[in-house]
Amino acid sequence: MSHPADGAVFRSGLALCSLLFLGVLALGCEDPPPPPEDDPGGEVLYFEPIGFGTRARLRDTTEVVIRDSTTWAAYRDSLTATGPFRPVDFSQAVVLLAAVPAPSGGHLVEFEAVELVGDTLVAQYVLSVPGADCITAMGLTTPFQAVLARRTEAPARFVRRTEAYSCEL
Repeated sequence: MSHPADGAVFRSGLALCSLLFLGVLALGCEDPPPPPEDDPGGEVLYFEPIGFGTRARLRDTTEVVIRDSTTWAAYRDSLTATGPFRPVDFSQAVVLLAAVPAPSGGHLVEFEAVELVGDTLVAQYVLSVPGADCITAMGLTTPFQAVLARRTEAPARFVRRTEAYSCEL
């Protein structure tokens, strides 16, 4: 035999569950928020590495667009690449160079993207640095990378991102 209060408790619990379900359902039926405004972005430019290394006779961070062979020869002579630099046709291309002095070994510079945004050439690169668990050679280094991109006379802006990597096995 059931007690008359048991039915009332059941009905009030059922009513509460129904209200919660309808509330969740109503939230799910709202119009979705508008998508974020599109980033105007720019024209993605193809680029290719022509040389990299960890030694350079450059005292400061260097982020430069090189548009002629004379300027490239001066920079190239100050860089010690891991192999020979690839040739450059300056009538078709420019050289983007990023070099960052570092306090120890284990640092690496690598371009990630090159875009023409409005009237500005935007070159994005990452500086990879050894994490706290890494053992590196002590001594000043200057990691660098040089890449080719389609020739443009646009002014340039370099964007550096620093990322630590782990040496844990």
